[in-house]
Amino acid sequence: MLQIRPARPVDLPGIAAVLEDTFDDPLRLLFGERRDRAPRLLELAFRGPVERGYTGILVAERDARVIGLLTLEPIVYTPRERRQIEHLARTELGLLRLLRAAFVLWLITHPTEPDEAHIGLLAVAADSQGEGIAGRLLVEAEIWARDHDRQRLTICLSERSA
Repeated sequence: MLQIRPARPVDLPGIAAVLEDTFDDPLRLLFGERRDRAPRLLELAFRGPVERGYTGILVAERDARVIGLLTLEPIVYTPRERRQIEHLARTELGLLRLLRAAFVLWLITHPTEPDEAHIGLLAVAADSQGEGIAGRLLVEAEIWARDHDRQRLTICLSERSA
């Protein structure tokens, strides 16, 4: 049975696996020969907010396996969490790849308004696509936005994902 719920710390490896599966090509470009280091960085990117109880990181779970993910921004990081992410990214990627990644993220980042919830990531594992999971995640995102007094729910689609 499919369950949509806020992410918990135990979900972090599953979240990383879904993102690796969904964004394989960009991660390969970013990590190059260090591709096996992606899970640590992906898990760290969500660890702080999830551990602090941020409910805007939604997972789709079936049979105790995370098969989908939707993030609602803005996701807030503490200064300590930012330093940890930056340190690990510099260590795992190297300075040149980190600068390239930071530039690309800067280009595609959507600045949110106070009354807005923005869908930053929407990903479904390849072996679960075509089952309506993304649609279920979007419905839960609408409920989350309403429950958190957000007047607008936005998403930016790339040509590849549209």
